[in-house]
Order: sequence, then C-alpha cells, then structure tokens
Amino acid sequence: MGKTWVSVFFLFLVTTLLNVYGISESDGAQKVGNGGVTGQPTGTMGGAINITSPALENKSLLDEYAPILYMHPDERFYPIRTKILLENSDLYERGSDELIDKHPTLAKLIEKYNDDTYYLKLQSNWDLNKGQDYWKNFKCVVYGHQTSEPDGSGNVKIALQYWFFYIYDDWDNSHDGDWEMIQIVLDDENTPETLTCSVHLGGLTLGWEEVEKVSGNHPKVFVTIGAHSNWYKEGKNVWLETFPPYGCIKCVDDTSLLGDVVFPKTLSQTPSNSMKYELIDVDDSDDEESPNRWIYWKGFWGKPVGGSNKSVHIGSGKIYSSFVVTSGPKSPPYIDYLNTVNGGVNLSGRWYKPLEWAQHPNPSDYTICASANARVVVRTMSPGVLHTVPYCSFNVCNVCPTNSVLFSENDLMFDVYSLDGKCVDLKISRLTRMGEAYSVEFDGLNIPKRGKASFNFSLNQNPMFEIGIDNNLDGFYDSHRLPDHIEVK
Repeated sequence: MGKTWVSVFFLFLVTTLLNVYGISESDGAQKVGNGGVTGQPTGTMGGAINITSPALENKSLLDEYAPILYMHPDERFYPIRTKILLENSDLYERGSDELIDKHPTLAKLIEKYNDDTYYLKLQSNWDLNKGQDYWKNFKCVVYGHQTSEPDGSGNVKIALQYWFFYIYDDWDNSHDGDWEMIQIVLDDENTPETLTCSVHLGGLTLGWEEVEKVSGNHPKVFVTIGAHSNWYKEGKNVWLETFPPYGCIKCVDDTSLLGDVVFPKTLSQTPSNSMKYELIDVDDSDDEESPNRWIYWKGFWGKPVGGSNKSVHIGSGKIYSSFVVTSGPKSPPYIDYLNTVNGGVNLSGRWYKPLEWAQHPNPSDYTICASANARVVVRTMSPGVLHTVPYCSFNVCNVCPTNSVLFSENDLMFDVYSLDGKCVDLKISRLTRMGEAYSVEFDGLNIPKRGKASFNFSLNQNPMFEIGIDNNLDGFYDSHRLPDHIEVK
C-alpha cells in the first residue's frame, strides 16, 4: 500500500512539473513544419501573444490544428451556430416561393424538409435596430470535419476541415447565410502538408511552411470583411483581376490584424481583443440519431438564385458580373462547382474529395474580350441565356474594351452581335480547373447588323474552333471561319 501511494505521488509530481513547463505527451511527438514549439507563439498580433495549450487527454487532430481567426475591425458578422439563422428565418419552397414554415428547426429541416426545393429566408426585420456589435454577442462556433482519401500512391491522407457559418454575407453579392472553410491535409504520418482556404468560388492552397502559426500548429486565418473568404495573410488580397467596362479594377479582399482575434476555447490567451469559439465535431452526423444530422440538409441557407446574374448599375450603364450573384449556399457536403453527381449527392465535392479539391481548388473559367461595338451573349447547350457582355464605349487599360470573367465547368455557346454593322474583334480564353488553358481569337469578324456569329467552345463538338456567321438570323450559317490565333497550354 505504501509503495502504491509513493508511486501515485511521484506520478502526480511529474505530471505537475510537465504541465507547469508547458510540456505534454503530444509535444514529444509533435510534427510541425515551422519549427515552433507547442506552448509558444510563432507570431505576434499587435504585441506578444501568450498562449498555452492545455494538456488534453483525448485531444483530437481537429483540436490540435484548430485555426486562429483574425476578424476585420469593421466586420459585423462572426461565425456562429446555424440555429441563429433559423431563429430569424422562415422556410419557403422554390418555384412558388410559398411560405412553408415560420418556425423551422434543425430537426424539422432534416426530418420534414430534406430536399433542395426548400430554402431559408431571413425575416424582413431580422437586422432592424441591430447595432454594429449585435451579432458579435453570440457564441462563436466552428464546425469540424475529419475525413480521409487515398492519394493515388498507396497512402491514405487525412484532411481536417473547419467550416464557418455566418448569418449574412455583406459583400457585393449580399445574401442570407454564408458557409466558408479552411482545410489542412496531413501526410501518411499525420504531419501537416498543405492548407487550403476558401476564396469566393474557389480556393487557395499553400504549403504548411508558408502559413503563419500560433502555438506551433494553429494556423492564422485572416477573414475578409463582409465576404468572409479566408486568407493566409493580412492586408489587401487580390483574388481576381478583370477589366470591366467601367474601368480597371482589382477584386480585392480586405483583411486586418486590428480586429478581434477568435481562438478555439482549448487555448488560453491574453490579448484584449480576443474571443473564443467552440469547435463542434460533426463527424457523427452520419448517425440518424445525431444532433448534427442537419449538416446533410439538402436545402439552401438563403434564397437561391437561378437564371441570369445580378446586374450592377454604374452611372448610366449596366454590366452583368459573373461573380456578383445573390444566392444562399447549400450545406457543406453539397458545396462545390464540380458536376459528378450520384443519387443527388455531389461525391466529387470538397467534403468527399478533399485531396482533389486541395490540388485543384478553383473552378474553370472563361474570359470574354470583345471590341467596343460588340455584344456577346453566353448560352449553355440547353436553351437559356447564362450571361451577357453588353456594349461599352470605353477603351480601358490599353486592352480590349469589354472584358468579362465567367465561371463554368460546362462547354458554352457564344453569340456575337455587331451593334453598328462594322467588324468585331473577339477573344475567348478558357482555363480549366485542371490547369489546361485555351485561347481563341477572331480579328475583324464581318457580322451584319441584323446577323450574328456563334461560337461553340467545345473540344469534342468543335475541335477546329470554327465560328459560324448567320447573316439574317434565319438559324442557318452562311459562312464559317477559323480563328486567327489559337493558343493551347
């Protein structure tokens, strides 16, 4: 009995000393790419940050690499529980826009309304008389998802996904509900390898050594004001460069070090401008009895938009922006731009194929460039206009006057009109998410004022990249023409 008590006391003493000096069992096995030591910060935020990692007996990988979020000082919306949106929303049905339920709950969504015909819509008074800091008073929450995928070389890699839900997206494409995320991929020895941040329609992947960290292994994530896209550095981050009719702009995401810093509650910290978030592991959501089953709701966290894109008025003109849409997102398992669908579930999305998404995080895009006297209408292979590049009389940036970027994985049709009956110049470039690039240019297209030229950007159906010219809009091509310039990379 005496020896037992001595052993217990010795074990207690050793454990106490280890904790006092910030050492835990996991520290000895820690595999961190930046040389940091758990319990010590690797960066500062407006001064020194004193952070310690408590010794957690059952600390998960999700806990081990939980991110630190840097919010912009003017940001109104922080990552919160999805039920906050429900408490301020009504449920509607698509098509008829009929009110279905004024008191939706997470349980009802999955049990009664688990179909993409339904959407949530914030009530008209949801933000009435709410101050700048009102939505910051709710407990911050991050939803964690750990998954794995074979890497093609016989190894299986683990992906740690952290999903952030915001009640509102207050950006150019303002809409109810907003899902954003980051992802950390571990190699077959559970060493961090890459970080991928969601950036609008796509993402940005970096090597683990390129990412600033706190306490050795918690990546710094800088959140864009309003849009909530995620970046690895603070300041003005350019995510898209384009030359729309109203001038040269860079699409810039503003982030800052000066706002609140949101930590996982498993860490202690001293900065005055800090908050804590709860990390909720939703990997039990496959269980029908799980309280997190709602993660598989197939509806929309905000009113969906179909058909044409949102128009933006600039002075007396109007342009249609391919990245400015007003649509609430779907749930995390169904968020992506890929097309492979099996039983209504996108099995190629980032939830199911994290390695594929990390390697190719951005959707395919088209860049349409036309002379000032041209009007370009973009169509899918099925009937219906997808996008319009309208007339513009400005010669901006010493490049083609009308330039638009459109994201799509599909082959598209382009109808080109001459507004004055004079020759039209047209250049269309296509970049696939796999990195393949095609550029097709037509100089001096002779299109009658009451005619049009049509170009099918399909490698299978139009391998020679011909454009057809219909002189009188009777549905028949009067002539065909090959491009003046073709570039393939």
